[in-house]
Amino acid sequence: MRPNINAEANRDKHNGLGELSECLAELATAMEAGQWEKLPPLIDRLERAKQLLSALPPGTAETSRIADEMRQALQKISELQTQAKIRQQQIQPLLQSWQGATKDGPTTP
Repeated sequence: MRPNINAEANRDKHNGLGELSECLAELATAMEAGQWEKLPPLIDRLERAKQLLSALPPGTAETSRIADEMRQALQKISELQTQAKIRQQQIQPLLQSWQGATKDGPTTP
């Protein structure tokens, strides 16, 4: 029996959207809380979810409206991912400096 390609694509889409939703929520929480050390793995997860959704065949979208929404979501993901990378690059030297200082002295950043 041949596997149903549409069923597999829909499963991939569902998994990708679920991962994306979860990751975006975690990213927003980390950025709002200033938990900059959490950004690198979240950025990687965003990239994997984005790749999964981008790799889906065009025929898997039920309507053109859904396809348009997915394209817009992928664009927003790219923007958020870029913002998170910039923020990570800005904060990383400060975080490393603070982590080094906590080993040697006070814990106030």
